[in-house]
Amino acid sequence: MAASIASVATGLLTACGSSTTPATSSPATTAGPQTLDATYVTLPTKSASPTGVALDTQGTLWTTEEGGDAIAHVSSNGQVTETKLPRPGAPGLGIVRAPDGSTWFTDRDANEVDRLATDGALLRVRLAPGSTPLGICAGPLNSLWVTENGGDVVDRITAGGTVTKAADLGGGTSPVGIVEGPDRNLWVAESNGIARVTPSGVVTQYALSPGVGVLRIVDGTGSDLWFVEEQGGRVGRIDTSGHITLLSTTFNQPTGIALDNSGTVWIAEQGAGTIDRVTSQGDVVRYAVDSPSAEPEDLIAAPDGTMWFSEFGSGEVGRFMTARPSV
Repeated sequence: MAASIASVATGLLTACGSSTTPATSSPATTAGPQTLDATYVTLPTKSASPTGVALDTQGTLWTTEEGGDAIAHVSSNGQVTETKLPRPGAPGLGIVRAPDGSTWFTDRDANEVDRLATDGALLRVRLAPGSTPLGICAGPLNSLWVTENGGDVVDRITAGGTVTKAADLGGGTSPVGIVEGPDRNLWVAESNGIARVTPSGVVTQYALSPGVGVLRIVDGTGSDLWFVEEQGGRVGRIDTSGHITLLSTTFNQPTGIALDNSGTVWIAEQGAGTIDRVTSQGDVVRYAVDSPSAEPEDLIAAPDGTMWFSEFGSGEVGRFMTARPSV
């Protein structure tokens, strides 16, 4: 992960909810790395540094280019189109497709959230100076929900671009990823823990170890959500009651996490240059990506059984069949 994002994802959590010590799963076997049997697409801008990823209903991948000041979309057959942004400054790691087909993404350096309409029109929704928006998701109340890493709050944004502060998470929480959970609440990745935020703004926080830097959190199966600790090097799950379980395996800077169509968990392990699969027994199988500079960043599963991922270091995106990940 880029140092500029990693550095803003650490702070001191003031816990106001459960703070029980997370359980750790039984020791697991770690295998690999094997060679990932993936197809790679190089983005037009050499310094693209793709970060966040999203998919539309046509199977097109959308990704933010931190180094290219652009949004790229890659069709299912590998054709790439870039939309350059009208100002310098890197988009953040959050990108999501809204129900109306528009693409929303966070713009960290400009302190704004932008909407790219289907006709290419760009709506720039400005936030307060120093807000540093990073995560975004579509969620309750037909709204977009955004984390302000610098402001320690969650914002709600309507489809028309009206912003309201939905919840104050407390100083130093440095929120990053956000997702709507199976309970219809918002779940937020914080510097030292995880927060649950109701649509009405009630916050409950669940503490992990100081400085672990929870980066992304995704909906799982049943009542579970999964998350990665970028600085802590751990992967875990939390259920909607707040019970946390960590995998016993440690990871080298895990930055992305996704579940495939069968419910299998996949991890982008940026520091190791691998994509990892967690088996139903809790074992970890690692697959090496195409080059040492690749730095896999984020993952998203497609309905056709493929998994897309972004490579921050190489300016590429890749795709592989989850049923046949190795050569």
